[in-house]
Amino acid sequence: MKSKHTIILGGLLTAIALTGCVIEKPGESGQSSFVEQEIEIGIPADYDGSIGILIPSGNENEQTMIDAAIEAFKLKYPKVNISTTFVTISTYESQVRQMHMAERLPDIVWTNSQEVYFLRSLNVIEPLNNYINASEARGDYDFEADFKTEFFDMAGDGDLYYAVPRSADTVVTFYNKKLLSDAGISMDKIKNGWTWDDFLSICAQWRTHADALGHAEDWFCADFNMSWSSVYYPFMRSYGADIFQAENTIGVDTQAMRDALAAMRDLADKRYCVGAGVTSGSSFESATCPFIFQSAAISHYDNMRALKGNIDIVTFPIINGEQGKIGAGIAGYSLTSASKEKLLSWEFLNFLMSYDGQQALASGGLNLPSIRNDLADPDNTDANWTKGYTDRNLEAYVLYDERKIADEYYSYIDPSAMADVTLAIGDVVGDTLSTSSNRPTIDKIIENAIEDLEYAIND
Repeated sequence: MKSKHTIILGGLLTAIALTGCVIEKPGESGQSSFVEQEIEIGIPADYDGSIGILIPSGNENEQTMIDAAIEAFKLKYPKVNISTTFVTISTYESQVRQMHMAERLPDIVWTNSQEVYFLRSLNVIEPLNNYINASEARGDYDFEADFKTEFFDMAGDGDLYYAVPRSADTVVTFYNKKLLSDAGISMDKIKNGWTWDDFLSICAQWRTHADALGHAEDWFCADFNMSWSSVYYPFMRSYGADIFQAENTIGVDTQAMRDALAAMRDLADKRYCVGAGVTSGSSFESATCPFIFQSAAISHYDNMRALKGNIDIVTFPIINGEQGKIGAGIAGYSLTSASKEKLLSWEFLNFLMSYDGQQALASGGLNLPSIRNDLADPDNTDANWTKGYTDRNLEAYVLYDERKIADEYYSYIDPSAMADVTLAIGDVVGDTLSTSSNRPTIDKIIENAIEDLEYAIND
């Protein structure tokens, strides 16, 4: 932890303050101040209690993972009942708000690097520091030594942690070895630490190959996912650009941002990526383009019929030398402030962090690196997340932690402005990737962005 305090242990079923408290962080956006204090944690093995967990709907993998964790947790606490309810990702914020107002929000909620800001703004989740400190004092782990704490930071605010990441998620480059080989393109450059120029040189070769086969308008080099913040934000930051420079201070009117957007536009102009608004049948999933930038488990694509056995991964190409950034983030679980079973809920969250919990999640289909240092090594043959894929370049997921960033720009604004800010940046990316004859200039895109961002943060 970033700060340590003496913890008194015990087995009570409710958290009890035992000493004088310290105000660690003032409240923001209506959020109450956090009080760092000593608490008692622990429940007996025969405890008979119930908690609920909110997970994304339509995500079979998330369901199988959490089911595997629940099953393993019940080996320790057989009388505990854990139920799951569902939230639609596209309407996450409105659904969570409604559930919160109706006092129907479950004890534990799924979140990610973006939505955790929204949850904090509603004051519906609470910092986990007191619980982590207590578990550490109980001997469960040494937090700083045992975990990839930078991923806890991605769901944090200063010294406070608001979610337990279920995995260490990093954007990597998936590539189709068969497509490239059939096109006569050497894969010698495709290796961990390769550069953006290496990547672009292969895109140029693929463009020539696709054009010669009569696919000038429907085969592209990559699913760039450039409308996804985990790709466009590291891309911008690699050029030294940023969306905000300080709290409520818009930072897009810079030469660095112009350079970043010009490089992004060049991808569409050269037909390396699909232009905004262009209908194309080319996709990584259909095996009609050789690359995709994604943070998914390798099993996600390898289980697709068109890709089975033909894919591998490599690190995201390094843009602009030492300045290059790589997208990262978390999907994980938070403790709701209104939970009436906070200690039971924490024991489950704490279990997700444990060796057994991480192994259980992986056995349920989580083929992504563990947040635990003792399981994160892709050469660890005991780690369940590597099972079945030890012949692939899994190291790509865990390299260059010092380059990895999440959506940091959200930390500079009130969470209530998140939706409008996201729309504004979406327009920037869409207009930049437009191939229309009347598309706006880069300067006009920045001018529009300033207007939209000012509206978002000041309205």
